[in-house]
Amino acid sequence: MTETEMQRLADLMLERSGKPGYFSSKVGNRYTELSVEGGVGYVTATRDNCNPLGILHGGVYYTLMDQLTGMAAGAPAGPR
Repeated sequence: MTETEMQRLADLMLERSGKPGYFSSKVGNRYTELSVEGGVGYVTATRDNCNPLGILHGGVYYTLMDQLTGMAAGAPAGPR
C-alpha cells in the first residue's frame, strides 16, 4: 500500500468513526488524531453509555482503546 493510500485509509477511518450507524458513534466515542504511534480520542459520558450506578460502562473504555489501536495499526507512518 502506498503512503497516499494509507493516508486516505486513515482519513476515512477518522471520518467514519463519528458518523451515525457505526459502533463507535453508538457508544459516544470520537477520534481526532491518528498515526502509527497512536491516536487521540474521547468519549462523552451520557446516561445511555453508563451503568446503573452512573459510571461509564467498561465496554465504552474497551471500545475506545480497541478502535484507536486498530486504527493506528493501519495508519500511515509519521505524525498527522
